[in-house]
Amino acid sequence: LEKAEQSLRALLAKPMREARPTHAEARMLPSDDVWTRAQTFYELADVLDRQEKYDDAMAAFLEAKTLLCPKPDPHPAQAAALSSYLKTTESQISGEMLQRWLENGPASPARRLALLCGHQRSGTTLLEQVLDGHPDIVSAEETNVFSDDALGPLKRDHPTNAPIVPILESATTPALNACRAGYFRFIELALGSPVNGRLLIDKNPVLTSHLAAFVRVQPETKLLVALRDPRDVVLSCFMQPNRHKTADEASLSLEVTVEHYVGMMGHWRALAPMMPVPWLEVRYEDMVTDLEPVARKALDFLGVPWDDRVLAFYETARKKIVRSPTYTDVTQPVYQRARGRWRHYQKYLEPYLPRLEPLVKAFGYE
Repeated sequence: LEKAEQSLRALLAKPMREARPTHAEARMLPSDDVWTRAQTFYELADVLDRQEKYDDAMAAFLEAKTLLCPKPDPHPAQAAALSSYLKTTESQISGEMLQRWLENGPASPARRLALLCGHQRSGTTLLEQVLDGHPDIVSAEETNVFSDDALGPLKRDHPTNAPIVPILESATTPALNACRAGYFRFIELALGSPVNGRLLIDKNPVLTSHLAAFVRVQPETKLLVALRDPRDVVLSCFMQPNRHKTADEASLSLEVTVEHYVGMMGHWRALAPMMPVPWLEVRYEDMVTDLEPVARKALDFLGVPWDDRVLAFYETARKKIVRSPTYTDVTQPVYQRARGRWRHYQKYLEPYLPRLEPLVKAFGYE
Protein backbone atom coordinates (compact mmCIF):
# COMPACT_ATOMS: atom_id res chain seq x y z
CA LEU A 1 0.00 0.00 0.00
CA GLU A 2 2.85 2.39 0.78
CA LYS A 3 4.44 1.75 -2.63
CA ALA A 4 1.05 2.17 -4.31
CA GLU A 5 0.58 5.53 -2.62
CA GLN A 6 4.02 6.66 -3.76
CA SER A 7 3.37 5.61 -7.35
CA LEU A 8 0.00 7.31 -7.50
CA ARG A 9 1.30 10.53 -6.00
CA ALA A 10 4.16 10.50 -8.52
CA LEU A 11 1.64 10.20 -11.35
CA LEU A 12 -0.41 13.07 -9.94
CA ALA A 13 2.72 15.23 -9.73
CA LYS A 14 3.02 15.21 -13.53
CA PRO A 15 1.52 18.22 -15.36
CA MET A 16 -1.88 17.75 -16.98
CA ARG A 17 -2.50 18.69 -20.60
CA GLU A 18 -5.17 21.28 -21.35
CA ALA A 19 -8.48 19.65 -22.28
CA ARG A 20 -9.61 20.31 -25.89
CA PRO A 21 -13.09 18.86 -26.58
CA THR A 22 -13.42 18.11 -30.30
CA HIS A 23 -17.05 17.02 -30.68
CA ALA A 24 -20.47 17.34 -29.04
CA GLU A 25 -20.09 14.27 -26.81
CA ALA A 26 -16.83 15.65 -25.43
CA ARG A 27 -18.79 18.41 -23.72
CA MET A 28 -20.39 15.69 -21.59
CA LEU A 29 -17.09 13.93 -20.87
CA PRO A 30 -13.82 14.96 -19.29
CA SER A 31 -10.81 14.69 -21.59
CA ASP A 32 -8.80 11.48 -21.45
CA ASP A 33 -6.12 13.22 -19.40
CA VAL A 34 -8.63 14.66 -16.93
CA TRP A 35 -10.33 11.28 -16.62
CA THR A 36 -7.00 9.52 -16.02
CA ARG A 37 -6.11 12.07 -13.35
CA ALA A 38 -9.52 11.71 -11.67
CA GLN A 39 -9.20 7.92 -11.71
CA THR A 40 -5.79 8.29 -10.12
CA PHE A 41 -7.28 10.36 -7.30
CA TYR A 42 -9.99 7.72 -6.79
CA GLU A 43 -7.37 4.97 -6.67
CA LEU A 44 -5.23 7.00 -4.27
CA ALA A 45 -8.29 7.55 -2.06
CA ASP A 46 -8.90 3.79 -1.92
CA VAL A 47 -5.28 3.14 -1.00
CA LEU A 48 -5.40 5.80 1.72
CA ASP A 49 -8.66 4.37 3.05
CA ARG A 50 -7.02 0.93 3.33
CA GLN A 51 -4.17 2.57 5.26
CA GLU A 52 -6.75 4.15 7.60
CA LYS A 53 -5.77 7.66 6.49
CA TYR A 54 -9.40 8.69 6.26
CA ASP A 55 -9.04 12.49 6.08
CA ASP A 56 -6.46 12.17 3.31
CA ALA A 57 -8.75 9.69 1.53
CA MET A 58 -11.69 12.12 1.63
CA ALA A 59 -9.46 14.91 0.32
CA ALA A 60 -8.50 12.70 -2.63
CA PHE A 61 -12.14 11.83 -3.34
CA LEU A 62 -13.04 15.53 -3.36
CA GLU A 63 -10.15 16.29 -5.75
CA ALA A 64 -11.53 13.66 -8.13
CA LYS A 65 -15.05 15.14 -7.93
CA THR A 66 -13.73 18.64 -8.64
CA LEU A 67 -11.87 17.42 -11.71
CA LEU A 68 -14.92 15.63 -13.12
CA CYS A 69 -17.32 18.47 -12.38
CA PRO A 70 -15.61 21.73 -11.35
CA LYS A 71 -18.94 23.51 -10.67
CA PRO A 72 -21.50 20.88 -9.66
CA ASP A 73 -25.13 21.95 -9.69
CA PRO A 74 -26.44 21.75 -6.08
CA HIS A 75 -29.86 20.84 -7.52
CA PRO A 76 -29.11 18.76 -10.63
CA ALA A 77 -31.90 18.30 -13.14
CA GLN A 78 -31.60 14.52 -13.28
CA ALA A 79 -32.02 14.19 -9.52
CA ALA A 80 -34.95 16.60 -9.52
CA ALA A 81 -36.68 14.67 -12.30
CA LEU A 82 -36.27 11.37 -10.45
CA SER A 83 -37.61 12.87 -7.22
CA SER A 84 -40.67 14.25 -9.03
CA TYR A 85 -41.29 10.91 -10.76
CA LEU A 86 -41.15 8.97 -7.50
CA LYS A 87 -43.36 11.38 -5.57
CA THR A 88 -45.96 11.48 -8.34
CA THR A 89 -46.03 7.69 -8.56
CA GLU A 90 -46.46 7.36 -4.79
CA SER A 91 -49.32 9.88 -4.77
CA GLN A 92 -51.22 8.11 -7.58
CA ILE A 93 -50.72 4.43 -6.75
CA SER A 94 -52.82 2.48 -4.26
CA GLY A 95 -52.93 -1.00 -2.80
CA GLU A 96 -56.33 -1.59 -4.41
CA MET A 97 -54.92 -0.69 -7.81
CA LEU A 98 -51.91 -2.98 -7.44
CA GLN A 99 -54.12 -5.85 -6.29
CA ARG A 100 -56.44 -5.35 -9.25
CA TRP A 101 -53.49 -5.34 -11.64
CA LEU A 102 -52.34 -8.62 -10.12
CA GLU A 103 -55.75 -10.27 -10.34
CA ASN A 104 -56.43 -9.04 -13.88
CA GLY A 105 -52.90 -9.34 -15.18
CA PRO A 106 -51.74 -10.27 -18.69
CA ALA A 107 -53.17 -13.51 -20.03
CA SER A 108 -49.90 -14.84 -21.45
CA PRO A 109 -48.31 -17.81 -19.62
CA ALA A 110 -46.65 -17.07 -16.31
CA ARG A 111 -42.86 -17.30 -16.19
CA ARG A 112 -40.46 -17.96 -13.32
CA LEU A 113 -39.20 -14.48 -12.59
CA ALA A 114 -37.71 -12.41 -9.76
CA LEU A 115 -36.62 -8.79 -9.67
CA LEU A 116 -33.53 -8.10 -7.58
CA CYS A 117 -33.59 -4.43 -6.65
CA GLY A 118 -32.70 -2.01 -3.86
CA HIS A 119 -30.20 0.82 -4.03
CA GLN A 120 -26.84 0.66 -5.75
CA ARG A 121 -24.01 -0.49 -3.46
CA SER A 122 -26.43 -2.42 -1.22
CA GLY A 123 -25.20 -5.91 -2.04
CA THR A 124 -27.29 -6.53 -5.17
CA THR A 125 -24.29 -7.79 -7.14
CA LEU A 126 -23.13 -10.12 -4.36
CA LEU A 127 -26.61 -11.63 -3.96
CA GLU A 128 -27.04 -11.94 -7.73
CA GLN A 129 -23.74 -13.76 -8.14
CA VAL A 130 -24.57 -16.12 -5.26
CA LEU A 131 -27.93 -17.05 -6.78
CA ASP A 132 -26.50 -17.26 -10.31
CA GLY A 133 -24.31 -20.12 -9.11
CA HIS A 134 -27.43 -22.30 -8.99
CA PRO A 135 -27.98 -24.44 -12.13
CA ASP A 136 -31.73 -23.72 -12.09
CA ILE A 137 -31.23 -19.93 -12.06
CA VAL A 138 -30.09 -17.52 -14.74
CA SER A 139 -29.51 -13.84 -14.05
CA ALA A 140 -29.61 -10.78 -16.27
CA GLU A 141 -27.47 -8.02 -14.84
CA GLU A 142 -28.30 -4.33 -15.17
CA THR A 143 -29.76 -4.28 -18.67
CA ASN A 144 -32.11 -1.66 -20.12
CA VAL A 145 -34.48 -4.33 -21.39
CA PHE A 146 -37.41 -3.60 -19.07
CA SER A 147 -37.21 0.17 -19.52
CA ASP A 148 -36.71 0.03 -23.29
CA ASP A 149 -38.59 -3.06 -24.45
CA ALA A 150 -41.35 -3.55 -21.88
CA LEU A 151 -42.11 -0.12 -20.47
CA GLY A 152 -41.04 1.83 -23.55
CA PRO A 153 -43.85 0.61 -25.86
CA LEU A 154 -46.50 1.48 -23.25
CA LYS A 155 -45.19 5.05 -23.04
CA ARG A 156 -44.71 5.53 -26.77
CA ASP A 157 -47.98 7.38 -27.49
CA HIS A 158 -47.83 9.58 -24.39
CA PRO A 159 -45.94 12.82 -23.67
CA THR A 160 -42.37 12.32 -22.49
CA ASN A 161 -43.05 13.49 -18.94
CA ALA A 162 -46.50 11.93 -18.57
CA PRO A 163 -47.09 10.27 -15.15
CA ILE A 164 -46.57 6.52 -15.34
CA VAL A 165 -49.50 5.35 -13.18
CA PRO A 166 -52.29 6.49 -15.56
CA ILE A 167 -50.37 4.89 -18.44
CA LEU A 168 -50.18 1.59 -16.57
CA GLU A 169 -53.82 1.81 -15.50
CA SER A 170 -55.05 2.32 -19.07
CA ALA A 171 -52.85 -0.39 -20.63
CA THR A 172 -54.84 -3.09 -22.43
CA THR A 173 -54.22 -6.81 -22.04
CA PRO A 174 -52.94 -7.18 -25.64
CA ALA A 175 -50.52 -4.30 -25.08
CA LEU A 176 -49.27 -5.80 -21.82
CA ASN A 177 -48.83 -9.22 -23.45
CA ALA A 178 -46.83 -7.64 -26.25
CA CYS A 179 -44.62 -5.90 -23.70
CA ARG A 180 -44.08 -9.17 -21.85
CA ALA A 181 -43.16 -10.97 -25.05
CA GLY A 182 -40.70 -8.23 -25.96
CA TYR A 183 -39.18 -8.29 -22.49
CA PHE A 184 -38.42 -12.02 -22.50
CA ARG A 185 -37.27 -11.99 -26.13
CA PHE A 186 -34.76 -9.21 -25.55
CA ILE A 187 -33.63 -10.60 -22.20
CA GLU A 188 -32.66 -13.83 -23.98
CA LEU A 189 -30.83 -11.81 -26.62
CA ALA A 190 -28.97 -9.96 -23.87
CA LEU A 191 -28.11 -13.26 -22.17
CA GLY A 192 -27.05 -14.84 -25.45
CA SER A 193 -29.01 -18.00 -24.63
CA PRO A 194 -32.60 -19.10 -23.92
CA VAL A 195 -33.91 -19.17 -20.36
CA ASN A 196 -35.32 -22.66 -20.94
CA GLY A 197 -37.63 -22.80 -17.94
CA ARG A 198 -35.04 -21.67 -15.40
CA LEU A 199 -35.83 -18.99 -12.86
CA LEU A 200 -34.85 -15.65 -14.36
CA ILE A 201 -33.48 -13.02 -11.99
CA ASP A 202 -33.47 -9.49 -13.38
CA LYS A 203 -30.90 -7.74 -11.20
CA ASN A 204 -31.15 -3.99 -11.57
CA PRO A 205 -31.19 -1.42 -8.74
CA VAL A 206 -32.50 1.22 -11.16
CA LEU A 207 -35.78 -0.69 -11.43
CA THR A 208 -36.53 0.13 -7.79
CA SER A 209 -38.06 3.31 -9.23
CA HIS A 210 -40.26 1.20 -11.57
CA LEU A 211 -41.66 -1.32 -9.11
CA ALA A 212 -45.29 -0.52 -9.92
CA ALA A 213 -44.63 -0.89 -13.63
CA PHE A 214 -42.79 -4.17 -13.14
CA VAL A 215 -45.74 -5.61 -11.22
CA ARG A 216 -48.14 -4.38 -13.90
CA VAL A 217 -46.25 -6.01 -16.76
CA GLN A 218 -44.89 -9.03 -14.84
CA PRO A 219 -47.52 -9.91 -12.17
CA GLU A 220 -45.91 -13.30 -11.49
CA THR A 221 -42.68 -11.71 -10.27
CA LYS A 222 -41.15 -12.05 -6.83
CA LEU A 223 -39.15 -9.18 -5.34
CA LEU A 224 -35.75 -9.52 -3.70
CA VAL A 225 -34.81 -6.19 -2.10
CA ALA A 226 -31.20 -5.70 -1.03
CA LEU A 227 -30.68 -3.69 2.15
CA ARG A 228 -27.53 -2.22 3.67
CA ASP A 229 -26.88 0.42 6.30
CA PRO A 230 -27.98 3.64 4.53
CA ARG A 231 -24.88 5.46 5.74
CA ASP A 232 -22.57 2.86 4.20
CA VAL A 233 -24.59 2.94 0.98
CA VAL A 234 -24.29 6.70 0.66
CA LEU A 235 -20.56 6.67 1.35
CA SER A 236 -19.96 3.80 -1.08
CA CYS A 237 -21.91 5.55 -3.86
CA PHE A 238 -19.96 8.75 -3.25
CA MET A 239 -16.70 6.84 -3.59
CA GLN A 240 -17.54 5.53 -7.08
CA PRO A 241 -16.05 7.19 -10.18
CA ASN A 242 -18.22 7.94 -13.21
CA ARG A 243 -16.84 9.55 -16.32
CA HIS A 244 -20.16 10.91 -17.59
CA LYS A 245 -20.85 14.24 -15.90
CA THR A 246 -24.62 13.74 -16.12
CA ALA A 247 -24.81 9.94 -15.96
CA ASP A 248 -24.58 9.65 -12.21
CA GLU A 249 -25.16 13.04 -10.66
CA ALA A 250 -25.88 11.40 -7.33
CA SER A 251 -22.19 10.64 -6.82
CA LEU A 252 -20.99 14.22 -7.26
CA SER A 253 -21.70 15.34 -3.70
CA LEU A 254 -22.72 13.78 -0.42
CA GLU A 255 -25.84 15.93 -0.27
CA VAL A 256 -27.17 14.77 -3.65
CA THR A 257 -26.15 11.19 -2.91
CA VAL A 258 -28.20 11.28 0.29
CA GLU A 259 -31.23 12.71 -1.51
CA HIS A 260 -30.99 10.03 -4.20
CA TYR A 261 -30.90 7.29 -1.57
CA VAL A 262 -33.79 8.77 0.40
CA GLY A 263 -35.87 9.07 -2.76
CA MET A 264 -35.26 5.53 -4.02
CA MET A 265 -35.49 3.64 -0.74
CA GLY A 266 -38.26 5.88 0.55
CA HIS A 267 -40.15 4.80 -2.57
CA TRP A 268 -39.69 1.17 -1.60
CA ARG A 269 -40.87 1.88 1.94
CA ALA A 270 -43.97 3.61 0.57
CA LEU A 271 -44.87 0.77 -1.81
CA ALA A 272 -43.88 -2.24 0.32
CA PRO A 273 -47.08 -2.35 2.45
CA MET A 274 -49.17 -2.26 -0.74
CA MET A 275 -47.23 -4.86 -2.71
CA PRO A 276 -49.48 -7.78 -3.74
CA VAL A 277 -46.54 -9.91 -4.92
CA PRO A 278 -44.19 -11.84 -2.59
CA TRP A 279 -41.12 -9.90 -1.46
CA LEU A 280 -38.09 -10.53 0.71
CA GLU A 281 -35.54 -8.05 2.08
CA VAL A 282 -31.96 -9.36 2.23
CA ARG A 283 -29.31 -7.62 4.32
CA TYR A 284 -25.79 -7.17 3.01
CA GLU A 285 -24.43 -7.37 6.55
CA ASP A 286 -26.04 -10.80 7.04
CA MET A 287 -24.51 -12.04 3.78
CA VAL A 288 -20.96 -11.07 4.71
CA THR A 289 -21.36 -12.39 8.27
CA ASP A 290 -22.75 -15.84 7.43
CA LEU A 291 -23.65 -16.38 3.80
CA GLU A 292 -25.21 -19.84 3.87
CA PRO A 293 -28.32 -19.08 5.97
CA VAL A 294 -29.06 -16.05 3.82
CA ALA A 295 -28.61 -18.02 0.60
CA ARG A 296 -30.87 -20.80 1.90
CA LYS A 297 -33.57 -18.31 2.87
CA ALA A 298 -33.42 -16.59 -0.52
CA LEU A 299 -33.58 -19.87 -2.45
CA ASP A 300 -36.46 -21.09 -0.31
CA PHE A 301 -38.31 -17.84 -0.99
CA LEU A 302 -37.72 -18.29 -4.71
CA GLY A 303 -38.89 -21.92 -4.60
CA VAL A 304 -35.53 -23.33 -5.67
CA PRO A 305 -33.85 -26.28 -3.90
CA TRP A 306 -30.50 -25.90 -2.18
CA ASP A 307 -27.29 -26.36 -4.17
CA ASP A 308 -23.80 -26.06 -2.63
CA ARG A 309 -22.51 -24.33 -5.76
CA VAL A 310 -24.07 -21.03 -4.68
CA LEU A 311 -21.46 -20.72 -1.93
CA ALA A 312 -18.66 -20.81 -4.52
CA PHE A 313 -20.16 -17.81 -6.35
CA TYR A 314 -16.75 -16.14 -6.79
CA GLU A 315 -15.59 -19.05 -8.95
CA THR A 316 -18.64 -18.68 -11.18
CA ALA A 317 -18.16 -14.91 -11.37
CA ARG A 318 -14.62 -15.34 -12.69
CA LYS A 319 -16.03 -17.12 -15.75
CA LYS A 320 -18.54 -14.42 -16.78
CA ILE A 321 -18.78 -10.73 -17.55
CA VAL A 322 -19.88 -8.71 -14.51
CA ARG A 323 -21.12 -5.23 -15.44
CA SER A 324 -21.40 -3.81 -11.93
CA PRO A 325 -18.64 -1.55 -10.55
CA THR A 326 -18.13 -4.30 -7.93
CA TYR A 327 -16.91 -6.77 -10.56
CA THR A 328 -13.57 -7.28 -8.78
CA ASP A 329 -15.15 -7.78 -5.36
CA VAL A 330 -17.52 -10.55 -6.42
CA THR A 331 -14.68 -12.67 -7.80
CA GLN A 332 -13.42 -13.08 -4.22
CA PRO A 333 -14.88 -14.81 -1.15
CA VAL A 334 -16.99 -12.51 1.04
CA TYR A 335 -15.17 -9.97 3.18
CA GLN A 336 -16.30 -7.50 5.86
CA ARG A 337 -13.98 -4.52 5.46
CA ALA A 338 -16.77 -2.35 3.96
CA ARG A 339 -19.15 -2.99 6.86
CA GLY A 340 -19.51 0.09 9.07
CA ARG A 341 -17.05 2.06 6.95
CA TRP A 342 -19.20 5.17 7.30
CA ARG A 343 -18.01 5.62 10.90
CA HIS A 344 -14.53 6.51 9.63
CA TYR A 345 -16.09 9.41 7.71
CA GLN A 346 -18.78 10.32 10.22
CA LYS A 347 -17.77 13.97 10.50
CA TYR A 348 -18.26 14.42 6.75
CA LEU A 349 -21.64 12.68 6.85
CA GLU A 350 -22.82 14.47 10.00
CA PRO A 351 -24.78 17.26 8.25
CA TYR A 352 -26.83 14.65 6.34
CA LEU A 353 -27.45 12.05 9.05
CA PRO A 354 -30.80 13.59 10.16
CA ARG A 355 -32.06 13.15 6.59
CA LEU A 356 -31.07 9.48 6.64
CA GLU A 357 -32.25 8.78 10.19
CA PRO A 358 -35.85 7.71 9.33
CA LEU A 359 -34.59 5.04 6.93
CA VAL A 360 -31.80 4.01 9.32
CA LYS A 361 -34.52 3.28 11.89
CA ALA A 362 -36.99 1.79 9.43
CA PHE A 363 -34.43 -0.74 8.17
CA GLY A 364 -33.23 -1.57 11.69
CA TYR A 365 -29.77 -0.01 11.58
CA GLU A 366 -30.16 2.34 14.54
